[in-house]
Amino acid sequence: MIALLTDFGLDGLYVGQMHALLAADLPGVQVIDLCHTIPAQDIRAAAYLVPAYTQFLPPESIIICVVDPGVGGNRPHAAFHSDGRRYIGPGNGIFDVLQQHAHHFLKYHFSWPGVFSESFHARDIYTPAACLLAESGTQDNLQAHSVTTAKPVFNPDLNEVIFFDHF
Repeated sequence: MIALLTDFGLDGLYVGQMHALLAADLPGVQVIDLCHTIPAQDIRAAAYLVPAYTQFLPPESIIICVVDPGVGGNRPHAAFHSDGRRYIGPGNGIFDVLQQHAHHFLKYHFSWPGVFSESFHARDIYTPAACLLAESGTQDNLQAHSVTTAKPVFNPDLNEVIFFDHF
């Protein structure tokens, strides 16, 4: 299973293009849209929503998480293994709270050798990287290297409203 969590919204072509790539590379793999209405460019909100939205996914799920106001900038591409699930996305703090709530957490950085746009890493880097993870079951195909996790930016728990759903 591959799950998608982004701030791309429900309109437009972005999520559809990710689905198209996943269908072409991994026909028959179940793709779940967890949420595409994370507050736009709000890494902090995403950091708290990632563990809340992914905690019920089965082991071996791959979750592509992208809220990335710094796309094309100087931040690493990251893959994480946390409590049996694999996460992929920008190394911009989006996984900080997940790390603090996890029993087991490994972090990897990788470089992407292919051609990619400077403004749509979700389609051009993270979706193909997730396909490699799904095919191999390991980050070895990403030529990823393990990194020490930095001290998280966000506190592990938050006592405020960060997101309103349609209810």
